[in-house]
Amino acid sequence: MNLTKELKEFKREFKENVSDDVLSKMQDGHDELAKKKVGEKAVKVDQTFPDFNLPSINGDQVSGKSLLGDSRFLIVSFYRGGWCPYCQRELEAINESLEEFKKLGAATVAITPETPDNAKQTQSKHAPDLTILFDDNCEFAEKVGLAFELPETLKETYKQDLDIDVEEYNGNFRLPVPATYVMDANMKVIKRHLDIDYKERLDPSEIISHLKEKTIQ
Repeated sequence: MNLTKELKEFKREFKENVSDDVLSKMQDGHDELAKKKVGEKAVKVDQTFPDFNLPSINGDQVSGKSLLGDSRFLIVSFYRGGWCPYCQRELEAINESLEEFKKLGAATVAITPETPDNAKQTQSKHAPDLTILFDDNCEFAEKVGLAFELPETLKETYKQDLDIDVEEYNGNFRLPVPATYVMDANMKVIKRHLDIDYKERLDPSEIISHLKEKTIQ
């Protein structure tokens, strides 16, 4: 799956099927997040990624160290919820790449504020082989520097214009900036991608290329 191509096509179709008014409201929401400098203090490359101990969507506690185990790398993907079509496609692309990640010595996990029951459905539909952890109220995303409150403009636009009830899916309106982090065995960040424009995601092919480079070194 070429995630970059899939997202480009979906963005084109989306623009063709929604009104200019909706697009304008969504741009206003993006601009508000930019003005608040959301994500600017997030953990950066060469910094140590915070350790975590979060419940999986099945209820058991999972730590970063246990996920890493004997692996050389750990990949962590933060997604907003299964209601987000961009998250859906990213999860599918990650799921397809899990075996390649593993061959290159990387363990992989997704972290979301989506409620466990809803995340189970998301996992079943889009990423059946991917471990998903529940980040209640984005408390861990806050430690990483990714958490924010969805702007009022977007709350109304999602529900009224796009028929997406974020609060029903996630329990509230706290979201993480969609982000992907790659850490080494010491939990030092060796690659990251985050963008307040939730339509922009890191293609797994870029992760694979980066891991291959690190493996050769």
